[in-house]
Amino acid sequence: MNNVQKNLSLGSNKPITPAAYSFQKIELENHEGEVYEIQNIIAKFSITESIYSNTLMCKVNIKDTNNLIEDFPIIGQEKIRFGFFKPDVDGEKVKIILEFAVTEYPTYGKTTEKYIQAFTLNGISNHAYNSEFKKISRAVEGTTSEIIEEIMVGDLQEENFVVDSPSDARFQGILNYNTPLGCIEWLRKKSYDEKRSPFYFYQTLDGVIHLKSFSDISSENVHHEYYDTREFDYELHTEDDFNQ
Repeated sequence: MNNVQKNLSLGSNKPITPAAYSFQKIELENHEGEVYEIQNIIAKFSITESIYSNTLMCKVNIKDTNNLIEDFPIIGQEKIRFGFFKPDVDGEKVKIILEFAVTEYPTYGKTTEKYIQAFTLNGISNHAYNSEFKKISRAVEGTTSEIIEEIMVGDLQEENFVVDSPSDARFQGILNYNTPLGCIEWLRKKSYDEKRSPFYFYQTLDGVIHLKSFSDISSENVHHEYYDTREFDYELHTEDDFNQ
């Protein structure tokens, strides 16, 4: 079964809309490090981001006729890796690679007549997965944003973390015995900026994890120039049409 990528012209593989994406790979890696390209057997998938979530979440529905679940095999500790291009607001292609650790196998079904089996894989980002296998408790001192950065970089060894807004809240004391993300959430609730705005700790689709205050989120310029396209006359689905 071929995975038809959305918003792309079937004839030219050109983007129909600026929101189009082009997937280069969707890989499944098992506990032995073996990698299998699963793009052509995926029936449906979703990647969810939320300002209220410290991790991206993926859900992949697979329709398999090659007995992948047994021959690969899938027994736990799998990774799902997405590699795709997506245009930014200026129309330039941006390459994004996301990796998820599989946490659940909520659905499985099999038919004997057509030798088809279907199953679902749910995954979360590596930093959220690794956090569950570690507990920390130690004395700390500094602003809450500084302590959160120490946990992300030192304990979770996460390179894609950015402090977008420095915190004005300070803490000196002992972090209770908890997971790294549990400690971060406790510190986040105590955080505020110079305008006394609360903080959000979330991951975006580019893989970057942000610590950002509500006031900075609200003050972002999310508007871009609009061009009246009624006079455009380039052929639909061409590169010139997309650039317009």
